[in-house]
Amino acid sequence: MLRREFVAPTLLVVVLSIQVQSEVPNDKLWDEIGASRNCPTSYPKHCPAQGKPSFQSTSEKSLFEKVCQRAGTESPKNRCAHVPHDHHGNFTCQCCGQPLFDVADKCESTTGWPSFSKTIGACIKPTGEVVCSKCGAHLGDYFNDPGWHEGASCYHNGVPARFCIDGICLKPEFDSVYGTSCTVDPCSYSDAVYFGNGPFSQTQYDFYGLERQAPFNRNINQITAIAGYAGSTREGSNQQVCYKGASNYGQLGHAEAVQVFLDPLPDMARDQFKTLVSKFFTTEFSNNTNPAYRSIIGIPGGMSGPYFSYIADANVNNLRLVSANEQMDEGLVYIYDSNEFGFYKAEQSHQYYKQDGYSNEYTIDVKSSAMQRKYVTPTCDEEGSSGSSNKVYLDAQCSLFSGPNYNEICPLGTNVYFGDGCFWHTQYDFYKVEREAPFNRSPEEVTAVTGYAGGKGSGPEDQICYHNGPRGTYYGDFDYAEAAMVKLDPGHEKEQFEALASKFFEEGFHVVNGKWSRWDPQDAGIEYRSIIGVPQGVEGPYFELIQKANIHNMTLLEGAGFGDLDYYGPTVYIYDSLKFPFYRAEQYHQFHPNWVMQRDLPNGYSMTASRAAKIRGIINMTCGEPGIASGVGLSNIEPACQSKLLVHPIPLTTTFMSHLMPTTTTFISQLITSVDSTSTIEMTTTQSLLDKGITTQGPGGTTKSQNSITYMLVGGFAGFFVIIAVLVLILRRSKNNIAHYSTVPNDDTQDCELEDIKMETIENEEEE
Repeated sequence: MLRREFVAPTLLVVVLSIQVQSEVPNDKLWDEIGASRNCPTSYPKHCPAQGKPSFQSTSEKSLFEKVCQRAGTESPKNRCAHVPHDHHGNFTCQCCGQPLFDVADKCESTTGWPSFSKTIGACIKPTGEVVCSKCGAHLGDYFNDPGWHEGASCYHNGVPARFCIDGICLKPEFDSVYGTSCTVDPCSYSDAVYFGNGPFSQTQYDFYGLERQAPFNRNINQITAIAGYAGSTREGSNQQVCYKGASNYGQLGHAEAVQVFLDPLPDMARDQFKTLVSKFFTTEFSNNTNPAYRSIIGIPGGMSGPYFSYIADANVNNLRLVSANEQMDEGLVYIYDSNEFGFYKAEQSHQYYKQDGYSNEYTIDVKSSAMQRKYVTPTCDEEGSSGSSNKVYLDAQCSLFSGPNYNEICPLGTNVYFGDGCFWHTQYDFYKVEREAPFNRSPEEVTAVTGYAGGKGSGPEDQICYHNGPRGTYYGDFDYAEAAMVKLDPGHEKEQFEALASKFFEEGFHVVNGKWSRWDPQDAGIEYRSIIGVPQGVEGPYFELIQKANIHNMTLLEGAGFGDLDYYGPTVYIYDSLKFPFYRAEQYHQFHPNWVMQRDLPNGYSMTASRAAKIRGIINMTCGEPGIASGVGLSNIEPACQSKLLVHPIPLTTTFMSHLMPTTTTFISQLITSVDSTSTIEMTTTQSLLDKGITTQGPGGTTKSQNSITYMLVGGFAGFFVIIAVLVLILRRSKNNIAHYSTVPNDDTQDCELEDIKMETIENEEEE
């Protein structure tokens, strides 16, 4: 189970990913904390009827199966991590109903996962893994520490003891408000609050920083701080409140403000609000008497609501807290009931505004994510605005946590890469994945290619190459590792990536000296470290899929591109492929015989797929390989996002050879087809045979032309010389990459234009 800790962003934003290995308690403590040592030897394939889990969605059921039945992990954002301590009852096993933990033994670990200092029905394996003592369902891990941050309280009789548990495997048996499981309903983020203190640009940046830390611990795809206008009930045309024009916010009595959504659980929402209000009162207050910049706070219920007491406690400078109908004056903070005085989202141009000292993560990554999720959209008079109301309702938060839209990151398709020792065997592993669902690609359509990734910088002509490449391009000198890249289809990114990640983790490692290590027995060093590259890395939507696929609980570290050591075994580096690109390897490294794993390869891989990849131009020669045409194959970089729709080759037997010799298309087509073991030779049509006077079948039986023997001999010799001529022609043209493509139609079933690629064509036969 991966436990990740985010460190607050500084001027140079650095996110550290920390993995703490599971531990076991000492003998005395083991007995005191109630943990059994006699654990079931396997995870449950099926849950008994009496403990049958109930889920709110199919995705929740899928998460349960991955985590509890296959020892995966879940996100630390969990409802049961912050259960109020005045509750009484037990958490039971979602699979079998066995009582596991008493609410009274719950502790605060500051990790985001439900944590306990004692158990009433769990078992600890020698590895530190925690499972149900009855059915063997995976629950989490045990650690001899109190937690991560200040305020961690996981102790048993003064001794650090922490059961760190995946909430999806727990079933609350004490309060219906938590439902039947501990996972978060995406639309249950019910409380929104807003603050204003002068121009909203600085406040939004401050609150973004708070959301990246505890007690929010949100990634860049979950930031909710949004700039807008609040403090009045008046609206302009189309129920809009805008920066300028007839619906100007100042003229309507609004002030600039920033809204943040809180988490649903009372104590978590309380801690988050206290963090926000503390920042608000310790920030220098604006003395601007312009009502549009007055200091305001909007909370559910206003001065009569549950949050007001926290405002009074945080008011260290004893500023006057007044209701909405007080006259404007200095030193006042206006308290509004956010249910009555709504919040209106500001224009897209005002969101995550760039100013000196603001991080690129904020001005680029967070803003891009908010736009992709349509949390930030054009409004008021901005180009692309729908002209509708810009008032923010509570259901707006559903888009924040309802799951990523993978297609919006790379609309035309995504390239992902994996490395696990020598890239020869990884390419073959992914070839096999692409041949099955959900890819269902033929050998001619496979996209897996070998290359180098995870490093920084490049050599001359923007090249990264093997040992014998041009001077200054050796991949090891730039801290790159060997990897294989695969293209994902638009709209199918999630299921296709899951298939690749599952193959990587389930079959890419085995146990050596008690640790999970890669199968490749020969290669070691940073050039062979285990890596995964996905858009946005650990902050992107693919990281959750990586966590779920990590069935061996290997250490997942955010890759830095330099200094990433090779631990040979249980460590995988995760790279943002938008920042750490993939460089395609030399052609002789593609579809290699795979000696390193000493396994036989089918002809579909070593012949059909290899030949088709060359013809399609996806493994062109590079890095100074012999035969590279002038101006071809300089930079070998492959972007993380595809710039064109994924295309598929037209069958070689119909189009490719027609450009070579139009008069012998049928004969050469048969020749090429006969080489492919998956095809069937179709000699010729009956009409062709009749034209040549060769044996045919007619109504009166078999007949033979008078000159059939002569024709057959002449035809045989002619065919032989045609074969020789064509082979010579092909050899002379071996430097060229010849391809014809058919494009995938778009959603409107309109034909797309042919792929705009550079390819060399063969001259007409007459010119030869």
